Amino acid sequence: MGFLKKLFGGDKKAPPPPPVRPRPPRLPERGEPQAAPAEPETADVEAMDVRQLTRLLNARDAGQREAAAARLANLGERSALRPLMNAYLNYGDALVLKALATYGDALVPAARREASDIGIIGTRRARVMDILGVTGSDEVLGVVREATDDIDLEIHTRACVALARLGDVWGIDRLADDLRLTDPQRRTMALEALREIGTDRAKVVLDEHVRRYLAEGGAVPASIEVHAPLLENPDRNLIAFVTDHIKRAPHALTVVIGSMAIQMASNKRDVVKEHLAGWDIHFSIPTMAPEEQIAALLASRDAAAADADARAVFFGMLPAPHDNPPLPHFLTRPADIGKTYTAKIISVDPHEYMLLQDWLHYIQDKSEVPTDFEVILAASRPGKSAMSAEEYDIYQMTPEERRNDFARAYLAHL
Repeated sequence: MGFLKKLFGGDKKAPPPPPVRPRPPRLPERGEPQAAPAEPETADVEAMDVRQLTRLLNARDAGQREAAAARLANLGERSALRPLMNAYLNYGDALVLKALATYGDALVPAARREASDIGIIGTRRARVMDILGVTGSDEVLGVVREATDDIDLEIHTRACVALARLGDVWGIDRLADDLRLTDPQRRTMALEALREIGTDRAKVVLDEHVRRYLAEGGAVPASIEVHAPLLENPDRNLIAFVTDHIKRAPHALTVVIGSMAIQMASNKRDVVKEHLAGWDIHFSIPTMAPEEQIAALLASRDAAAADADARAVFFGMLPAPHDNPPLPHFLTRPADIGKTYTAKIISVDPHEYMLLQDWLHYIQDKSEVPTDFEVILAASRPGKSAMSAEEYDIYQMTPEERRNDFARAYLAHL
């Protein structure tokens, strides 16, 4: 066996592997963006020279870029003009644009060269308009005015803002026209642009737009009480708000309907019961047949009608007054009761204004007992509810004393 190992080399040790040599760093291809230069862990811009500051304009952190831009603006270094312009075109930082504004008409040659480049489109061209707007120079008015007709909505809007900054009210008038169009994105961008401009003329246009919106609340009958509590505080507990309203103006019968009422009946029964301890509460959910839902409603009505001092509440899903099967006439007063009772219908987060009108007509035409009608909207911030960015901007501009008018107008738009 030893002979065989010796013959076939079994006793020889394998040679060591060759050393692994590190690969050289890959060079970027032509046109590929190069990595930003390494950033110091803590950037003390006050101790940096101009060259270091201009390098910091390419930092990944917006705060470092803006700090470097502010320092360069204080130094007034002309050699930093082009790096500042590139930083704004690349990142769009507001404080970098503010730093560029300190250079005034010295920006004009470089900015006009950028504007004449037909290959610059989209957001980058829109930022060129911003730069032209802070030059303060009449020399760029023609270029900016022409851009207000651009089919790109962002370029059009930023050119209008730039015109306004250059003292040409045509930019504000174009934005005012945008507010009257049907495109919601165009209206939203015009609204935010006018708020950014902030001149007296821009404020007049904004006030007129708010008044037009609030006037549409006149379509909601005065007999309907409307609230939008989450606009004031998006973290407010909606169940607590609804049940507080029930307790604040107690009726023998309260019927709570609407999409959020269905959710409360389906998933939050214990919470509702906790807030309305001692009340006779009936629930109805989508898995129940319409006949079962109606039976739960009639049980609530019977509990309220049995005693004028009773406190019965219905939460959940119901057929609409003109559905099939139709909702039976339930706001009645049995003949054997000496006292009448009062009722209230609360619709929480409705999505169809026509359905609310259906309920209102039912109350007006058939109710035999005094009945109030209230709407509680779950509208809050854009992205957290059905409220659009434009509507939220209008809400923020609505005077405090007219916030209820805003809620009515919002309801009319549903």
